[in-house]
Amino acid sequence: MKNFSINKLLTLIIFLVSYANCSATLKNDRNDPEYFKTFRKNESPKAATFVLLDKRIAAEEAFYYIIYKETSDTAGYYFKISFDKDEHEVATYLSVAKDAELPSSKIQNLKSISSKLLKNNIAVTQDNVGADCIIKCHRANGCYDKETNLGVLLCSIDCQASCA
Repeated sequence: MKNFSINKLLTLIIFLVSYANCSATLKNDRNDPEYFKTFRKNESPKAATFVLLDKRIAAEEAFYYIIYKETSDTAGYYFKISFDKDEHEVATYLSVAKDAELPSSKIQNLKSISSKLLKNNIAVTQDNVGADCIIKCHRANGCYDKETNLGVLLCSIDCQASCA
């Protein structure tokens, strides 16, 4: 009788754990922009079509990060950065929802970020993006306290895309 109760208890625990995992998977649907509000490594929204913004010549892509951002008028877009095996930036991409339109100034700022990022292999300087906004964002997000150079870079790019 004791073994029967233990088996029931274990079955219940397994069911609850399975249910929790299924709910978490459904909650983080890859088409959900909320899920991509922070950088996601090698995960892409199913419905997004990316357009190349800028690419480094003769570099092979090994992995990528994608983030979802919104403009002040809530037009959403995905920004994708691919890296080589040595964590050097290879290419940047943009995906805008079919029903959304990004202002041309926003697209130009994102292209500028991409171009400088790929040519200098450093975070973008603050010449044509609001310096005050970027500095406040860096401080609020602790960009320079990240454990890796890649973490610092992604945090900085997040701020620059937000302020662009």
